[in-house]
Amino acid sequence: MYTILIVDDEEHFIETVKKIVQWRELGITKIVEARDGLTAFEIVKKERPDIIMTDMNMPYSDGVDLLKKCSELESEPEIIIVSGYDDFKYTRQAIKSRILDYLLKPVNPEELKSILKKAVDVVKNKKPVNAEKEADGTNYASEVKMYIEDNYTKKISLDYISQKFYLSKESILKKFKAAYGIGIYEYVMQLRMEKAKYLLANYNYQIQEVSDKVGFNDSNYFSKAFKKYFGYSAKKVSKNN
Repeated sequence: MYTILIVDDEEHFIETVKKIVQWRELGITKIVEARDGLTAFEIVKKERPDIIMTDMNMPYSDGVDLLKKCSELESEPEIIIVSGYDDFKYTRQAIKSRILDYLLKPVNPEELKSILKKAVDVVKNKKPVNAEKEADGTNYASEVKMYIEDNYTKKISLDYISQKFYLSKESILKKFKAAYGIGIYEYVMQLRMEKAKYLLANYNYQIQEVSDKVGFNDSNYFSKAFKKYFGYSAKKVSKNN
C-alpha cells in the first residue's frame, strides 16, 4: 500500500532496519534503497515514495541536499532522519524541511516502529487531501483550456488568466502542463496553426486575412511561424496560391 525509501551509505544499517520492522503490519509493501542523496532523489522522482528514512552524512550528495530538493516537490514525502551525527547544521535543516522526526543511531527498535507508524498515519490522512488537490488542479486546467479555446484568436495574456482564475502564473502553467502534457503557449500556437491551415485550404482568404483571423498582427511573422510548425509554407496550402 505504501512505499518507503531508505537512504544510507551503510548497507549494514539498511539490512538491520529491514529485519527489525514488521513492514506489512504497517501497510508498507515496498522498500527501495539508496546509498547517497543524489541517487535517492532520482528514485524519489521515479518511485514517489510515501516515506523517506535518510541518513544525513553521505557521499556525493548528503541528506541536507536531499531534504532541500524534497521540500520543492509538489507532494512532499514524510521524512524521518536517522543519523549518527547530533549536528546543529543537520538539525537546523531538518526543522526548515518540516521533517517528521529525527533519531540518533543506534536506533531503538521500538522507537523506530512507533515513528514509522506515525508516518503511515500521516500519509494515510494526506491521501484524500492530495486527491482533492489533484482534482482541483484538473478543474482549473479545464477552465483555462476552455478560456483559451474561446479566445485564442485574441491576445492571450498569462497575467490576465492569472487574475481571472485567482492563481499564480507559475501554478497555472504547472497545472495546465500536468493535465494536458503541453504548455499554454504551445497550445495557443497549436490552435492558431490548425485553424489557419483550415482557413487557407478551404476558403479564398489571403494570407494576411488568415493571419489577422487567428490572432497574428504581423503576416510575415505568421508565415514564418506557419512554416516552422508544419514544415511547409502557408502558400502551399492556400487556395489562392
